[in-house]
Amino acid sequence: SMAALSTELVDQFAPAGRCEFMTAFADHYPIQMICELLGVPREDHERFGEWANGLTWVLSFELAARMPEIRVAYEGLTTYLDAFIEDRRRAPQDDLVTRLIEAEDAGDRLSPLELRSMIGALLFAGYDTTKNQLGIAMALFAQFPAQWRLVTRDTAAAAVEEILRFQGTVAIAPRIAREELTVGDYHVPAGTILALSTGAANHDPAAYDRPERFDITVPREPPLTFGGGAHYCLGANLARAEMQEA
Repeated sequence: SMAALSTELVDQFAPAGRCEFMTAFADHYPIQMICELLGVPREDHERFGEWANGLTWVLSFELAARMPEIRVAYEGLTTYLDAFIEDRRRAPQDDLVTRLIEAEDAGDRLSPLELRSMIGALLFAGYDTTKNQLGIAMALFAQFPAQWRLVTRDTAAAAVEEILRFQGTVAIAPRIAREELTVGDYHVPAGTILALSTGAANHDPAAYDRPERFDITVPREPPLTFGGGAHYCLGANLARAEMQEA
């Protein structure tokens, strides 16, 4: 469970009274939770973390220079997943991969490529963003220690919402205009690719009172960090739960 895993990780550095938070906690916690959901054996969790780290370079300006790392991560992950999916076909278990294999819609089931792509996307989306959001959370609480002292089990959910609003890991939601739009003074032709600033929206004084203030005690509208509409982040509740427990 999230509680058991987070406690296990914290117990490794709590006696020392200090740690390098990313390497001691954030690098391990989200990837292990995703692996637990998928049904990946515990001894393989760290390998998944290494592959996920390698794959994140596809979103970097250093893409060309990092191609060898990306290729190693991609090949390692796909080889593992092919064998893992085949194993679950032969011996179903109570995990997410088995359920994806068994899922069907009007008799149509996911192909091996679709399965691998979906699992890879879950791994990619469920690790890097949550890992970095946890790092941002600790940086914010170090900057605002009075807010840290207000964090309890009862205020954890509100704290996570304020962290997500104040400095979300993802600050832009890409969208494509399906039809011609006029928004204020802007004319948007159909087919336009838009980069909508959720970071700016989360600091809009029309929606939030004193948005420049980091305060976990102020009731606010939910942040737009997870996007909205039909393409609202599928992993939002998992990310929230992981952060609240952490």
